[in-house]
Amino acid sequence: MVRVLSKVVFVCFLTGFYCLPINFIWARLPDFTKNTSASRNTTFGWGGSFSSKKVQILYLSSDFTPEITDGVIEDLYFMYGSTTGATVTNFYKNLKIRLGQTSDEKFPKSNLFYTDLTTVLEEEDYSIKKGEKGEWFRVPLTRPFIYDRTRSLIVEISFDTCINAVNSAGLACFAGKPETGRKLYTPSVSDIYGTEHSDLLNMGISFGAPLCTTISYAARIEASVPKVYCGEKTLLSIEGIPESYGFTYQWQLNDAGTWVNFGSGSVIQETPPLRDNTGFRCIVRCMMMSEQILEPIVVTVDPLNVNLGKTHTLCEGGLLKLGTDIGQAGYLWSTGEREQHIIIRNTGTYWLQVSLPDGCTGIDTAIVRKGAVPLNILPETVDLCSGDSIILDAGNTGCIFLWEYENLRTQAITVNKPGVYSIQIKSPDSCVLVAKTILISRDRPENPFAPEVRICPDELLILNAGNPDCRFRWNTSDTTQQIKVADTGVYFVTIVNSYDCAVEAFTHVKWYERPEAKGFNAFLVDGMPGGVSFEPVGAKHFATVIWDFGDGSVSRDITPVHVFEHPGTYVVRLTLFNECGEGSVLEQLVIIEPYSAIDEIARSAGEGILLYPNPSTGRAYIKVRDAGVSFQRVMLYDLAGKLLLELKSDPVTEMLIDMRHLPNGTYLLKAGTSSGWDLRKVYLQR
Repeated sequence: MVRVLSKVVFVCFLTGFYCLPINFIWARLPDFTKNTSASRNTTFGWGGSFSSKKVQILYLSSDFTPEITDGVIEDLYFMYGSTTGATVTNFYKNLKIRLGQTSDEKFPKSNLFYTDLTTVLEEEDYSIKKGEKGEWFRVPLTRPFIYDRTRSLIVEISFDTCINAVNSAGLACFAGKPETGRKLYTPSVSDIYGTEHSDLLNMGISFGAPLCTTISYAARIEASVPKVYCGEKTLLSIEGIPESYGFTYQWQLNDAGTWVNFGSGSVIQETPPLRDNTGFRCIVRCMMMSEQILEPIVVTVDPLNVNLGKTHTLCEGGLLKLGTDIGQAGYLWSTGEREQHIIIRNTGTYWLQVSLPDGCTGIDTAIVRKGAVPLNILPETVDLCSGDSIILDAGNTGCIFLWEYENLRTQAITVNKPGVYSIQIKSPDSCVLVAKTILISRDRPENPFAPEVRICPDELLILNAGNPDCRFRWNTSDTTQQIKVADTGVYFVTIVNSYDCAVEAFTHVKWYERPEAKGFNAFLVDGMPGGVSFEPVGAKHFATVIWDFGDGSVSRDITPVHVFEHPGTYVVRLTLFNECGEGSVLEQLVIIEPYSAIDEIARSAGEGILLYPNPSTGRAYIKVRDAGVSFQRVMLYDLAGKLLLELKSDPVTEMLIDMRHLPNGTYLLKAGTSSGWDLRKVYLQR
């Protein structure tokens, strides 16, 4: 036979006086079987709700193969039949299986059901899954049953209802050859008489651990806690007992030299509360053998365990609750108080004596010392300069910290915003301090300087750092608000206000440079006879200008327009001055032609050519108007008559004039064609 070790259950014997734990053995196939044929079906056993809700069957030891022995029944087996209920799950309500034994081999003629049976399985809801005909289905018992092969086995199956999806007749099981006088059934579970039926269900049996045959002399008593305090209990157990059924246990304790019975008869037994050193022993009996008294053990008992804790700390201004949780007892404190717990307000040494009603007493002493309180080292307020971050360090290394700010738990935090910052500090003695500091935002001093300052040679410059009521430190080692400088260079100063907020300010002192220019342009003003517009070219480092037009007139405009009253050649002089009065002079000849000649050119020229765009932003095109005419030479002049550009090419009808390198103004274009010369005014505007 094949068995698998599983859980531990308690078996209670028929006498009802003792129980013992056993290793419960699952049987995959029955150890012993009655009939294995599959020729007859019956529903009078696991049947439906209308025929046999209660059945009793007598099985003789001779019914089983192989020859059955004494043992402990753990599982029953029955065989699926071939008609109803085997192909679906069967559901039973209030199923009960009871076993018993009798010397009878048949029921009395009165057909009276046997009573005083042992309930080995009782379930409010029970199901048997579908199976194949001829297969065994297993019914594990919740209470094993001790079987004596010299007596007949009574098997009773009862239930309130059986439901399946096929037939109300219930689950059909295979039965062996008909046997008279060994089976009763009834449709009511409360009936005490039954109706005879001849089909005995095929049934199998599996045994668990064997019945005891001997008591091992290696068996011994052990205590889970061999040394206890007065008034405490401990657990006793027996080790080395064989895994068998049929043992009984009688525990005894030594009371003043007399062994007195106590306990419930289990292999594990709890002692009563102990006041003195006590001896324990156990009388072990096997139902098949005589008894054996196991070697006694002694459980040592110490005085009542009163534990106040050896050392406590009392924080300044705090309270401490001192006491024990022993429960109902008499209490006497060194202070004279008689409460289970007292409130301590002062440091010192305290003792407590506890007396139990059973006479157990104990005493303990505790020392209450002054607890270390964290120190508040945070300032009341802290100035936070704008743009800065600051580290708030709570000190008190070795303590536990909890900042209100983001629930940080570090000793120090870095913050950059104004506000109130609170922290809870707990010392190793659990004394708590709540501290806070207020961060106030402070502005920095203003930067008083421009990046660059110009001075003239021999000029004395005063650099003023502004920000009165501040502290100053210059790179010249001066500490005044303003300093005098006469040399070029970079000057910087650190300015610190009353909140210690600082700013680094600097300026670069340079000489004024001499003015310079590449020249100047002169353009005739269209529609203004004798009018010329002047502008410097590449002029820089100047503060003022003076134009001398050579006709006795002057102008201080940077780009003046001057009208020459008479045609002629004029020497125009431009003088540039910087802030220091230093000057640079440029001269240029300006030729003023009679207005009528220029006007005549404007009226008569250009009839044979097309110029576009005009005004131009830098590039212009010329094109002949008449067929058969082509360009041969093109020249560009300014109004002073200076040749600026000359183009020669093979005869073409269209040309590009690139003036992007010239300044804005009015120019004269002279185009030579195969039919003669043409003149046009060109306006350059960007």
